[in-house]
Amino acid sequence: MAEEESFINPKAIKEGEAVAGLPLKVEFYRGIKGIAAFLELHPQTTLRLLKDGKIPAKKDQTGRWVLCNLDYYLSLRKL
Repeated sequence: MAEEESFINPKAIKEGEAVAGLPLKVEFYRGIKGIAAFLELHPQTTLRLLKDGKIPAKKDQTGRWVLCNLDYYLSLRKL
C-alpha cells in the first residue's frame, strides 16, 4: 500500500471530491493490459497513448505503468 500512496495526488483527490460532492474511491490500474481494460482500448493503442503522454500514468519502481483513476478523470476536465 505504501508504494500506491506515492502515486496519490492529494490535490486530485480534493478536486475530484469537490466536483463530485462526495468522497471518491481511489483505484489503481497496473500494466498495459489493466489500463487498457479500464479505458476500453486495445493494448497497443494504450501503449502509444502512454508513450505520447496523453494518458496521465506514471511508471512504478519496476517500470510498469500505473494509472490512478482520479488523475485520469481530472485530465478529462482539461480537454
